[in-house]
Amino acid sequence: MPHTHARRIPCRNVILPQECDSDHLLKKHAFDHLSLARSCLPICILWRNMRIITVRQAVLSDIEALVPLFDGYRQFYGRPSDIPAAREFLLARFNHGESVLFIAHEGNTPVGFTQLYPSFSSVSIARVFVLNDLFVHEQTRRKGVASKLMSAAIDFASSLGAVRVSLSTAITNETAQALYRSAGWKRDEQFLVYDFTIKA
Repeated sequence: MPHTHARRIPCRNVILPQECDSDHLLKKHAFDHLSLARSCLPICILWRNMRIITVRQAVLSDIEALVPLFDGYRQFYGRPSDIPAAREFLLARFNHGESVLFIAHEGNTPVGFTQLYPSFSSVSIARVFVLNDLFVHEQTRRKGVASKLMSAAIDFASSLGAVRVSLSTAITNETAQALYRSAGWKRDEQFLVYDFTIKA
């Protein structure tokens, strides 16, 4: 059976991704004749809407990007907004080397973070980490940001020889629980967690 090649049609109104911020139009270009048989629409809008999600370890200079995310995280768990307290808390963690944070960006916009606290397991005689905080801005959820943040945290812990990363979440937060299960996290069926509140 002879192989049929798709006819190629000229497209004279396409803006290249790298030209999305300029007025230059592509004068000579061709696209495979798939669904664009009669017209070839500009792709600039689509490109702008497909901003890349990046995750990296946060540094002190990220503090102003982290503060509103951290404040939003606390509000999610019912605490009132307190930007100064959020900034002071994060600065203390950075200054004392008491945690490791990862920040996610969509394009140039900070959209999420996770915070790891180092610990140790006496039984395992090994380093472990507690993934204490995980937050993604509401408008950026369901884009894989949380999964990327968790993967970065696990990779970091693994690079330091940790044997486990642990986390906890609200019993009612079924969305988060489903995410953790899909990423391979296992619910602890052996131990119960107890807290003792120390009065100020």
